[in-house]
Amino acid sequence: MEWTDWSAQMDAIRAQFGYAEATDREAALLLRDRMPAPQPWRMLGVQLRNRRNLAILGCGPNLSRTPVAELAGKVIVAADGATSWLREQGVIPNLIVTDLDGAEADLEWAARQGALMVLHAHGDNQDAIVRLAPRLGPLAWGTHQVEPTADLEPLRNLGGFTDGDRAVLLCEAFGGLRATLYGFDFDAPPSPYSGRFDPATKPAKLQWARRIVEACQVRGKLQLTLWQP
Repeated sequence: MEWTDWSAQMDAIRAQFGYAEATDREAALLLRDRMPAPQPWRMLGVQLRNRRNLAILGCGPNLSRTPVAELAGKVIVAADGATSWLREQGVIPNLIVTDLDGAEADLEWAARQGALMVLHAHGDNQDAIVRLAPRLGPLAWGTHQVEPTADLEPLRNLGGFTDGDRAVLLCEAFGGLRATLYGFDFDAPPSPYSGRFDPATKPAKLQWARRIVEACQVRGKLQLTLWQP
């Protein structure tokens, strides 16, 4: 997602939820300085490019109804709290997209097992960045949600808002071809795997996630199938 294509949507999100671009940028600089030794982004491409067997796991209620056998032979991309469900099932994800509000012990467990970690900075997670980001290496990359500038390298802005839709856009950006979405329940109440959330704003955030995922489907670079129990 090019910044010129995404910036208007990010402006609309900030206006709706009252987020400040300045604090988002502060968080991005903080993550840049707290990241483990940067890894080349092409390593993510090796995992995702031309894949037709991607499984992207959100944290909606349907996640707990997903048969583990459904994930066999797939490249598993977990959105933050979905990592906890995978750990309960004894399944190690290939890649995790997280803004660091999931269960810290489970994120650290996945990192120790060799999962690739894509860590996201925004204005509300600066404390988590300081506390947790240095412990999730060495296979870690950083993303942010402000205009890309040279001083933020090697972090990137790949677009997206929630962990789930950012996982989808990550797979699109790195050339994935087909993905099945599990635990993407845009109209359902959050599940126990959703981590910390504000019940007053969560439904509106999920509707943004729906719009972002549907726009990805319309672009057609990454074909998406929504799994239903």
